[in-house]
Amino acid sequence: MQPPSEHVHWLFATGFLILGLCLLGEAIVGTEVWRRRAWRAYIWPGVLFGLGVFMWPVMTFFTNSTIHMLAHGSWAEVLMHAGATELALVDPAPRCSCTSRTRGSSSVPRSCTT
Repeated sequence: MQPPSEHVHWLFATGFLILGLCLLGEAIVGTEVWRRRAWRAYIWPGVLFGLGVFMWPVMTFFTNSTIHMLAHGSWAEVLMHAGATELALVDPAPRCSCTSRTRGSSSVPRSCTT
C-alpha cells in the first residue's frame, strides 16, 4: 500500500524546512558561534545529502509516469551532489577560539590561535 503523494511531498517539505532553520540559526548567531560544536557544521549538508538519498525510493516506487521519474531522479542527483560537495568543503574548526572557554576553568579564555 502506497501513501498518498501529498504525504511524501510533505515529508520532503519538512526536510527543506529543517534546512532553512539550520541556515537561519547559523545566520542569527554567526558562523563562529554556530561552529563551536564541530557536528553542527555537518547538519545541513548531511540533511541535503539525505534528502537526495531518500528521493531515489520516491522515484522508484511512487512515480507512475516517465516524466515524474525523470524529475525525481534529477532532484535526487542534484540534492546528493550539492550535499556531497558541501560535506567535502566543511571546515568544522572555528576561525578563532578567543571567546571559547576550556572545560573546567571558570573564566580563563583560551588564547587566540589565528
